[in-house]
Amino acid sequence: MNIVNKIYISIVGDNIHLKNLEPDVNEWKSFLESLPVPHNAIERAYNKYLCRQYFLGRKKRIIMDLAGFAMMIAELPFLLVSGKRRNTKITRSLVLEKHSEVGYEDVVPQELFGEYKKYRVIDNVDKKVGLISKESRSYVLRCISRYPFKFFFHYFVCKELIAHDYIINRFSPEAVAVYVNERNVASPILKEIYSAQNRRFISFMHGEYLLNMIQAYMSFTDYYVWDDSYIDTFSGFLKSDITHYHVYKPLKLQKKWNLEKIVPEYTFTYYFSNESKDAIKIIADTFSVFRQNGYKCKVRPHPRFMQNIQDMADEFKGVLIETPSEVTLEESLGNTEFVIGLATTVLFEAEIEGRKIVIDDISNKNLFDNLSARRFRLLSHEHLLLSELLKKYGD
Repeated sequence: MNIVNKIYISIVGDNIHLKNLEPDVNEWKSFLESLPVPHNAIERAYNKYLCRQYFLGRKKRIIMDLAGFAMMIAELPFLLVSGKRRNTKITRSLVLEKHSEVGYEDVVPQELFGEYKKYRVIDNVDKKVGLISKESRSYVLRCISRYPFKFFFHYFVCKELIAHDYIINRFSPEAVAVYVNERNVASPILKEIYSAQNRRFISFMHGEYLLNMIQAYMSFTDYYVWDDSYIDTFSGFLKSDITHYHVYKPLKLQKKWNLEKIVPEYTFTYYFSNESKDAIKIIADTFSVFRQNGYKCKVRPHPRFMQNIQDMADEFKGVLIETPSEVTLEESLGNTEFVIGLATTVLFEAEIEGRKIVIDDISNKNLFDNLSARRFRLLSHEHLLLSELLKKYGD
């Protein structure tokens, strides 16, 4: 499984991550409308799989299917010998799957901890392996029968069902909460499995989302959103199957610091997400103009995209590059007057804390123009543009 996952990430990663692309939203809409109306969970899962495959070329799709075929051959003995029934004794408890790369404490709905005082946090279920249950095996066999040559689809569904069989048999909770899970191809099948046992299959936002077709057809019994505007996006455009939506305010977006009392040392700070090398250079040139006019500047890489740190070091000569593990976000925001970024959650956090927010309309003009079509929420809030700052402080 680890080998196949590494192959998948190496081939698919850059294609799926779309922050630096400017997609044609109308093309996405046409593609979604061209898909057949799903009549069951398996067909819905397959539509979701097609939405992932949309971003891959034919060669990469073939490679992934070959990898999936090899994995399914390896899993065949387990499919043949499995047959243990799922644990049906439900305990009044919650299992929260902890994603290995993203912290959950500031985005998880606190209401869940009030509702389920007995809860447990576990590592990413992709790392759990074991025998598949009789019920899950029937779903895998139906997927193979319905789509016989879609080997990576079979593998994806099989590994997810094995992982959740582990959760059910090990803990038998009433509710399972997963996150960073909107892309999960198997989510329609998992929702049906959990619902059939009167269990809840829950997920929640972990950051501000741009409209993204990779999230289409996601399925949960409960989904927690940061703003009710997302409900129309998910259930309308993206054809999601959510039984209950809940609007909540995560700790990330609750005011928690008194930054108004702090006089910042720096005028401008850029908060990166996963900008391209070309965008980093443009931002560095812009900051060079600010510095020439006597303004202090610093930049902060995103903790999940530290691979860009060398590009930043090459371009931002003499500019402080904060280390997220050493400088807290509170300290970072407290020490700057203007908070600059493109499509990053930090802008929302800064807005709540009373800092001046600036949307970058310079480094990737096409992406900025695309934000409106992708329903970027911050555009309807009070904000400045980086081009406006450059005119005012760069002349």
